[in-house]
Amino acid sequence: MASVGCAVSKLNPVMTLLPLLAADAEQAHAIHTAVQYKPWSRKTFEDCLTQPYEGWMLKQDGSINGFCILLYVLDEVTLMEIAVAPEQQGKGLGREMLTFVLSHCKAKGMHSCWLEVRASNAPAIHLYTKQGFETVETRKGYYPTSSGREDAIVMKRDLLR
Repeated sequence: MASVGCAVSKLNPVMTLLPLLAADAEQAHAIHTAVQYKPWSRKTFEDCLTQPYEGWMLKQDGSINGFCILLYVLDEVTLMEIAVAPEQQGKGLGREMLTFVLSHCKAKGMHSCWLEVRASNAPAIHLYTKQGFETVETRKGYYPTSSGREDAIVMKRDLLR
């Protein structure tokens, strides 16, 4: 994993994108817990920061404002999670992280990027569609909810184009 940061936010150029390491797991897991209905355990989250996974975080003034976790298998990458702290949402940070992820994965020689998203998460689906993702299938009743289960939309983007 690269160890250099880069300015990512056009709105706030002092925000940097850095590798997400085990030392940062507590802050990142707190964001994960805040935005997920059924969050991963801390142990599972930390396991997703080791090979063949890769994590990246948006950091400003010592605080993590968002993160993403990628899983590499052969020439495909799965975006396991992309999350922005609730108080930072709506500022374009998710879009900027996704743009970085796609460019980074293409540079690593990945051919495609896959993800799953809750069918009710219209803002995320809109973002993914604008970034060139296409719906591949629907997994019925995939995600738990407070009132039962909800479908997952499986999306894919070709990184070779």
